[in-house]
Amino acid sequence: MFDKLDRLYINSDYLTRIRAKHLFFLNAFLLVSCAIVIVFSVPKFRPGFTLVSFSSALSLILVYNRRYNWAVNITLSSCLLALTIGLVIGIKTDARSYAVAILILLFLYFTDIRKTIFVSLYCLLLLVIEAYWNYMQGEFQSLLFIDRIMLHCMFSCIAILIVRLLYGHAEEKDNLIKEIHHRVRNNMQVLSGLVEMHSIENGDTSKILQEFQRRMLSISEVQNAIYKEQNYNEIVFSEVGAELIARICEKHRIPNLKIQNDMQLIRLNTEKAIPLALIFSELVSNAVIHGSREKNSPEIFVSFERINRTYRLKIQDFGSGFEDWKIWNTPKTIGFTLVQILCKQLRGRFQIQNEKGTQAIVEFDA
Repeated sequence: MFDKLDRLYINSDYLTRIRAKHLFFLNAFLLVSCAIVIVFSVPKFRPGFTLVSFSSALSLILVYNRRYNWAVNITLSSCLLALTIGLVIGIKTDARSYAVAILILLFLYFTDIRKTIFVSLYCLLLLVIEAYWNYMQGEFQSLLFIDRIMLHCMFSCIAILIVRLLYGHAEEKDNLIKEIHHRVRNNMQVLSGLVEMHSIENGDTSKILQEFQRRMLSISEVQNAIYKEQNYNEIVFSEVGAELIARICEKHRIPNLKIQNDMQLIRLNTEKAIPLALIFSELVSNAVIHGSREKNSPEIFVSFERINRTYRLKIQDFGSGFEDWKIWNTPKTIGFTLVQILCKQLRGRFQIQNEKGTQAIVEFDA
């Protein structure tokens, strides 16, 4: 179930994906718990628990349909309304204080500190109103009231300060990691510029330097994707692929070249993304060069998909193909030697098919 939620929220940031799973678990727990309370409370009607049970069921459906924000708002609003009903017409038990504390923690986790402060003040107002009703009915106990107010204020302040401290620490770490990736990318851009300068000065070695520059830019694009992400362990590889395709097209400038990009939105671990980006760059460049020969309107097909527990990258051109395509089993060029080495790093499988042009296929386990 959690794997399904990861796939549903693949385009969301890391914190949203984690919160979505936790919200799903919370609503499932609330639904079961409220149902048990309602059953054991028969024939007495428990409006607060009934409200929460219905809202939890609705929130489960919303989370599963990628409506995370709606699910959060419905869950927290129903809990707040249920607490209000409980304080007004509910059974008087010591569980009310725990309910207030739990509600504050839920708002802290699923929303922000500003909303939590408003909720804390609202709960404080409810406690004051409840004390006033008790006073009107002659059941008011001043010491108990003072203790509840003081404990509520202390708990709210401590909880907010601790969460603010954790958020501040996480934000500082996040900024530091972003700065590191930003500097790495900038340094690679500088190196790429130096390579370009040397390729202009040294005509004999310009092709080698250009190939080296392209491979370095492939790594740079992965670093750029990591920099943009909230989660530094994974990136959406299709975005990297689209940038690499744009760079390769800009470099070769082949007239009427059409590249069909059919890459799925798949999040990939950064340890696999870098070697795959280099493989992708090599294969697409090769397809652009060889697939455009003897064709006025060359076409290239690119796909990246996940089939069960296997990732599959396929790059196909519709050119004339190779006369001796089996040469790729024992490649002599630097590019395809690099592809073979990187496939072994991914613990994957690489194959070339000489059918309707050339098909290069890379498969590796998730």
